[in-house]
Parts: sequence; structure tokens; C-alpha cells
Amino acid sequence: MIYKRCTDPKVFGFGVLVPKKDYRKILKYKKEIKPYVDWFVKTQNYPKSNSMVPHLSIKYLGYHENYSNEEIMEIAKDIKKISKRYLPIKMKFHGIKIGTKRDNLGVLLNSKFPTSVKEFHNEVISKLRNKIDIFKDIDGRNFEPHITIASGKKNKENMKALRLVKKKSKKDKVTKIELKDMYIYLKKKGPIILK
Repeated sequence: MIYKRCTDPKVFGFGVLVPKKDYRKILKYKKEIKPYVDWFVKTQNYPKSNSMVPHLSIKYLGYHENYSNEEIMEIAKDIKKISKRYLPIKMKFHGIKIGTKRDNLGVLLNSKFPTSVKEFHNEVISKLRNKIDIFKDIDGRNFEPHITIASGKKNKENMKALRLVKKKSKKDKVTKIELKDMYIYLKKKGPIILK
């Protein structure tokens, strides 16, 4: 199975959005990072946009081609019930960190999440296992909660520059954010907040 980002129009997933009011806490890194990445999280048309908006992914769920938006919204009802036990999620971040995979790099918030986030992820897998293709092979036991703020190509120049930004970010204060708005990606609509 080929991994696709949750904003790929063929893939749907769900998670929790970083509140728009907290976007400025992330935006402070944009100026230094932007020359070395392909994209930085956006808030345009937030949240109804296929642009990458700041979020904590809980689970990629499957391929849109196998489901209609109506079927996805039925699944969303189950997810909403599960989420009531886990939201809001109180998290902290302190600067940034850099992750790499093959030729790509990701800039993530250097975050700390409560253990309940993994429990949330595992409960979704357990409850929905027989209902949908839930990308069992993508995260499963390897699930690590994270918030990606930028992504780009890995090369020596980019890595060197981003390591300097990372080192500088260690001087930042610990920042607290409360995540409470659940989203699910719908076909041709992007992330929709579950009410």
C-alpha cells in the first residue's frame, strides 16, 4: 500500500485542528523555515481547504474512491462518540524538531502529548476495524502523535539551515495549546469540523 498524505484528494482521515487563534504561535517559525521547505501549514479558508492546515492526525482511514461523503459522515458519527472521551487534548510544545524519511524532511513542533492520544488512536482502530480500510499498515503500533508545520526535500543545505533554526528554537518558552475541534477530510471539500 502506498502512503498518501491525508490532504491527498483520494484519502480521508481525521484528527484535531490547532485552533486558529494559536496559529500565530506556529507562524513565528515561518520566516526562518520557508526558504528551505516546499510548504508551510496555512489557515486560508480555514478549515475548508485542501491546503495543509495545522493539525494532530489521529488516524488515516481509507480511500475516498471506496466511500461516498455520506458514508464517511456515517463513520464520522462513531468517531465523534469516541472523541468525547478524549477531547480536549492539552498539549505543549517547545520549539521545533526535524524528521526525515528517504529524500523528504518534515518540520514538526517539538510536542508533548498526553498518553490518552495513543489510546484515542487505538480505540478508533478497534471500533472501526471491520467497517473501513483503516490503513492498518501505516501507523498501527508505530503511531507517534505529532503536528507537522512544514515539509520539503532533504539535502545538505536545507538540513544545515533547519538545524540552526531548531537550535535557536530551544530558547523559546514552552507553549500550551488546547486542541478540541475534530475534523474529517471529505471528498473535494477538505477538512470539515465535526459538530
